[in-house]
Amino acid sequence: MLIAWIFVIILILAVLFMPKRLTFRENMIVFFSVGYFAWIAHFSTGLMADLYDLGSTKKVEFDDWLMVTLVPSLISIVYLNFKKRDYGFLYIVI
Repeated sequence: MLIAWIFVIILILAVLFMPKRLTFRENMIVFFSVGYFAWIAHFSTGLMADLYDLGSTKKVEFDDWLMVTLVPSLISIVYLNFKKRDYGFLYIVI
């Protein structure tokens, strides 16, 4: 679990110190919308369909909640800040 937290810290530092192409408002919209869809995917595949188990305790812990909330959102912000504006929305969806 330590490696996952190091990854989250690196992502947070990358978002804070990277050159920004998106405004603060766009970053917040992306953060909350991707976080929402990550939670929907997490609930539908992990909890309702029981397609995977979370660690050895088989329970949802606080670390799991933070990882589902932070990691997809931060990765998407880093990706969109480095993405060239030449590509259309279709390439992002694919």
